[in-house]
Amino acid sequence: MFELQTSIRAFVNKLAIFVTRAKTGDFGLFPHHKEFLATTDSEMSFPSVKQDLVQYLTNLQVNLKERFPELEEVSHRHVQFPFRVDAEACGDLALEVAELQSSENQKVQFEDSDLASFWLNAPKRYACLKNEATKALVKFGSTYVCEATFSCMVYIKSMYRNQLTDAHLQDNLIIATTVELV
Repeated sequence: MFELQTSIRAFVNKLAIFVTRAKTGDFGLFPHHKEFLATTDSEMSFPSVKQDLVQYLTNLQVNLKERFPELEEVSHRHVQFPFRVDAEACGDLALEVAELQSSENQKVQFEDSDLASFWLNAPKRYACLKNEATKALVKFGSTYVCEATFSCMVYIKSMYRNQLTDAHLQDNLIIATTVELV
């Protein structure tokens, strides 16, 4: 989950660099730019192409930030790296993080298991921290359900069943996804 979030954040940051470079006319990061200009109509002016590119990249950046608002929200570093974060920087969870960091048993558990297993098996004395970790780790489980539902809908609304009403489609989706999840 965190790898995907990191990749999306990196892409949004790269888009900011692309926008800045395009605004200044530095197209070194756009390897096909010269090729594109050579194959376009002579009527297309360089400033209009530059303006269109900047507008497109800016819109893409805005759309990604709207689609993934959690990228701007609070970091979950205390979930991903509980033994490397500054406990004082963890707000209300600072005391639990400090206690967790002082536990040699928990350090060994963290090193010997994957992230989800570590948090699922964390002792009750780290209840708030465990709850935060669960919330952070569950996000993509719900994304999977959405993707599975969409795939089912595409299958159900195939050319063989395109006469379905919305109510019947909803009933079929409930049945299809319930079977998937069980």
